[in-house]
Amino acid sequence: MDTISRMRLGRLLPFSASLLSLACSATGNNNSGRIDDQDIQGMGGAATSMAGAAGAGAPGFGPGAPLMAGGDTGGMAPVISQLPMRGSDPGGCTKDQNILFLIDRSGSMQCNPPPTTQSFACDLFPTRADTTMPSKLEIVESALSTAFNQLLPTMMNQPVTRAGLAELSTDDMCGASTMPLVPVTEVSPQFLDMMRTTMMGLVPNGTTPIINAVNAAYQYFETNAAMLPGNSHLILVTDGADDCATQQQIQALITTGAPQALSMGIDTYVIGAPGSENARSTLSHLAKAGGTARPNCDVGSTPTTGNCHYDMTMGDFATSFGMALQSILTAVECGLR
Repeated sequence: MDTISRMRLGRLLPFSASLLSLACSATGNNNSGRIDDQDIQGMGGAATSMAGAAGAGAPGFGPGAPLMAGGDTGGMAPVISQLPMRGSDPGGCTKDQNILFLIDRSGSMQCNPPPTTQSFACDLFPTRADTTMPSKLEIVESALSTAFNQLLPTMMNQPVTRAGLAELSTDDMCGASTMPLVPVTEVSPQFLDMMRTTMMGLVPNGTTPIINAVNAAYQYFETNAAMLPGNSHLILVTDGADDCATQQQIQALITTGAPQALSMGIDTYVIGAPGSENARSTLSHLAKAGGTARPNCDVGSTPTTGNCHYDMTMGDFATSFGMALQSILTAVECGLR
């Protein structure tokens, strides 16, 4: 078995501490500006470069207070309520918004999602079983390509929306860079076409250095704060657990890094694609630390539980991912938390 295959096997190990998700919405019956339990329904049948030290995450992560019991999704995929487009609530859309999409391109992203390829099988043999069906990465690229249109202004004198694109990893191993593939720039039709072209050039291979990549993204926002006024948002899409960071590095991000970024106006959204089942708690912890956990969510008491992030591991991935993106971008552009 080659090095990459051995690294992918590490993702079957228990790994608990979560990453990023959205909890903001602008529904008329939700005065909190966040998605509540009524917004989540069942769907679809179950509807500077840094190189972190490689090491499998240890089980039983729990930052601070004791973890709550439960938190399993119960086999239900989230469906997000329709939200108004930017501009329909002028009072809520008053700040510039800076959005950095952080896309997992690890080797397992070349697999077809379930039911064609189950997550455990993809972790063991990260290959595309059915070439006539899209891979997980292709589904992500297609949905994002459509969602980018939502970033374009719809009214005169709107606050500026800027966007950029980053990848994990940058070197097929544990590398991350403080300079994104596409730096965060004011959106225009031409710019979004360029970002689509760059995104479509991503090749699935290597590991999943979530911690390194998120820290690099925070550093990018902080270093360029003067050129990126307004609110900043990191939107992470991943199909697994970090197979580069140590347990201490994971805990440091959740207890210190993400909260510090939040205090500087950088929030963190996490979408867990199929394959992230064993990372639900990690992703939920990160979503909560990053300021985007939905109300009354549970960070989970075991690696496979936790519902504070967008868990896309059940149901039809393409449909639920597209709806999650629409919800996230609507909330992000209106600057709601």
